[in-house]
Amino acid sequence: MNSMGHWVDKIQDQLLAAGILLAILLVFFARALPPDKVLSPADLIFTTPVFAEAAPAGFKMPGNQLLFDQAYQFTPWRYLAWRSLREGVLPLWNPYSSCGTPFLATMQSALLYPINLLLVLVPFESTFVWSAIIRLWIAGLSTYVLSAYYGLHKLPSLIAAVSFMLCGFLIVWLGHPHTNVAVWLPSIILCAEGLVRADGSRKSARWIALSGILIGIQFTGGHIETSADILITYATYYLIRWYQLRREGSVRNCRRATRQLILYPTCSVLLGVAIGAVQLIPFLEWLPNSAIFGERMSAGVAFFDPTFILHVFSLPLMAYPNIYNNPTWAYPYWSFLFLWSNYNEMILYAGTISLILAFAAMARRQACFVSLVNAWVIVSLLSLGRACRFPIADLLNQLPVVRLGMPERLRLIFSFGVCVLAGIGAQQLLCAEDTSRSAARSTVMRLSAAITALGFAIMIAANSLIPYASDGILDQIKQRIERVYLSERIPTQTLQHYLDEAQKMILGMRTAFEPSNVAMYEPIVWASALALLLFLCSRYPRGLRSNLAGGVLFLLVCADLISFGMMYNPTVAREHFFPRTPVTLALEDTGLNYRATFLDMDLIADAHLMYGIYEVRGMDFLAKWYRRYLGLVPGHVPWPGYGYAFASADSPLLRALGLRYVVASRAKAIEKKGLELNDYGTCLVGKILNGRKRASTAYSVDKVRNDDEAVKKLGKNPEKIYSEVLIIADGENAADDVKQEGSGFEAVDVIYSSTDEVRIKARTDRSGHLILWDTYYPGWKAYVDGTEGRIYRANLAFRSVHLEPGEHDVRFVFKPMSFYLGLFLSCVGIAVSMVLISWSSRTVGHALAGSAVRTAATANGSCRCSMKG
Repeated sequence: MNSMGHWVDKIQDQLLAAGILLAILLVFFARALPPDKVLSPADLIFTTPVFAEAAPAGFKMPGNQLLFDQAYQFTPWRYLAWRSLREGVLPLWNPYSSCGTPFLATMQSALLYPINLLLVLVPFESTFVWSAIIRLWIAGLSTYVLSAYYGLHKLPSLIAAVSFMLCGFLIVWLGHPHTNVAVWLPSIILCAEGLVRADGSRKSARWIALSGILIGIQFTGGHIETSADILITYATYYLIRWYQLRREGSVRNCRRATRQLILYPTCSVLLGVAIGAVQLIPFLEWLPNSAIFGERMSAGVAFFDPTFILHVFSLPLMAYPNIYNNPTWAYPYWSFLFLWSNYNEMILYAGTISLILAFAAMARRQACFVSLVNAWVIVSLLSLGRACRFPIADLLNQLPVVRLGMPERLRLIFSFGVCVLAGIGAQQLLCAEDTSRSAARSTVMRLSAAITALGFAIMIAANSLIPYASDGILDQIKQRIERVYLSERIPTQTLQHYLDEAQKMILGMRTAFEPSNVAMYEPIVWASALALLLFLCSRYPRGLRSNLAGGVLFLLVCADLISFGMMYNPTVAREHFFPRTPVTLALEDTGLNYRATFLDMDLIADAHLMYGIYEVRGMDFLAKWYRRYLGLVPGHVPWPGYGYAFASADSPLLRALGLRYVVASRAKAIEKKGLELNDYGTCLVGKILNGRKRASTAYSVDKVRNDDEAVKKLGKNPEKIYSEVLIIADGENAADDVKQEGSGFEAVDVIYSSTDEVRIKARTDRSGHLILWDTYYPGWKAYVDGTEGRIYRANLAFRSVHLEPGEHDVRFVFKPMSFYLGLFLSCVGIAVSMVLISWSSRTVGHALAGSAVRTAATANGSCRCSMKG
């Protein structure tokens, strides 16, 4: 066959694979595709008092109570981005949460992610399912192309593709930005493989350009930790493959070998960083100014983590993913070992059959795949060691920059390694010579028997021990609950509620391990089915030809993974997707001058974003100054992560922020003088009479030297915040021109507010300071009557400008230099990539995967297969 015909055949194979993978995903998400359904865990909101009366009939519990962040954080953020982009605005700033916070710079909004930009054209409720389908399809198809590039045939490549496309990591993190980044892992590894094999400058340039584009795209996905994990994997894999090919003699020229080792991968990463600079540079500006940075930097270095012993017990999750809990069950339970309270963080599942095939590939290494198997074993074990904090491997987690991340998420890399090895194992099982195939079949059957035996051992041990150990486990849990409850300054539920939950946990544990719980022991079914298939193949070799056996094997892999993940990401009826309630309707008229807050957990931030409500709280990512300010509020609770909750809104430090409405389910929380109360059934809404506006003036000025001094003064006399402004005299904020004067007359109104601008009409008869109670942050500029003025950091965390007597138009505009510098570098990076691709295409080339057989033979030798195609 000539090269053009071979190229056409490969394109046809890839199109067929793309269609098969898309069909699988349409089946997987069939329940979320109807227009009246939304792929979202938004039913979580019905557990809060604000939405309790809007819950659908018969509602008892959320479909998956672990997907908390998706409902309260990522969905509202995506809505703000979607709505703003449809209005033609690029929302660099979120004015609704935490008195304002960076939006693009925090990364997890994934504002510039290409798939999110594409889905702006789709109704918001439909974006979730189509985003999931597109991302998983990219993951599956790129894994198929990589497997074909390795020299695997169609069915083994499809098995690897489906295994990764529906692997546990991608499914449980599907609604998080982690998967925005993770789905590009196979294509980035493909570029590493292509680059390390490239035998000329033009081919190298093409792979460098493609690598740079993909690395740049994954930076916009919204999860820098996963991006870092992928880049470290890219470098590790590239180094291993370069060493292997060097030893095999594929790279003989010393100068070219040095370029391949150092210059080419460095250029590809630098090009990717340049393309992603529009996201990276604002992020790097935000990071040292964020509360999260200080928290993680303050964590000590631990050269030995004793929890690795518990992580050893997580290894069976590779085969039995539900033995410690499953949040979708009717009676979910949290493992009494406590380490596995978060199902997502501990996931290792890539399919029972895929795991068996991966182990078979390691046990029976075909000569032509020895190097690839060795490479992926090293990468996978290193990632697993870091994820489980095993000694020696955990030392890598303590490196200065690396320790800012979450090594537990390296389970992604391990899962991908298992999927690639599963494809190689399937190739050996289906396509090798008769002797090798028989040996592989024997290995797979033994592994299937081992996993089946493990399942029965778990069943027998659990049902024998749990009934006797339940009382002791319950006592331990209750003691832990009481300790934690007594340490909480604002308990979100009563102690009895938590004790009742403990009882449910024990019931859930007993129910989970009952033999009738098919979901717990389903891997027994798949391992047994695989063993039966191979037995029939050995017994009736002529009746079950390789193509038929391969097709059945592929269907078993699909069924395994579909049954595991289909119900993990719930759907809700469109009418129940963040419905408007009497409370939200009452708060939507807060206008531009006032804010609201919800006490305790009566509504969890950032759900208010869905209704355009300005809130003093935020779910995450506070600026360091604002977090320190909120820490002065009496009765505050840091929850969850880096957000806050409040037991009452009586403090002047809260009311000064333009607070107008206070919502609580407890009457005593807001039964205070000066409030107008309205009863909405499950909640009371208190309207603060004569409340402070979002912008105000102050005529008494006190200059402090640093934040510590400001904190001391604000904490000592919080009432003074109504009449005095504290100006932080640190560097450019030094307020040498401030005049101290007595009280005067003021009339201040916010007349316009958007994601990048606030306009204020101010009239005063004395010189003083206009305070906008929005979070201070670099990149904001102030214009007084068209003339740029200095912004002072006032009262620790807010913005202020000096005003002379008279009537003024004041504009605060967000123009972060970091964004414009990043945009310029991204444009340069894209231009360089296009030039490299254009230059490299002048020679006769082939498509990305068009050289699969020939290049695989160059690196690994050829494999004779009995199954054609």
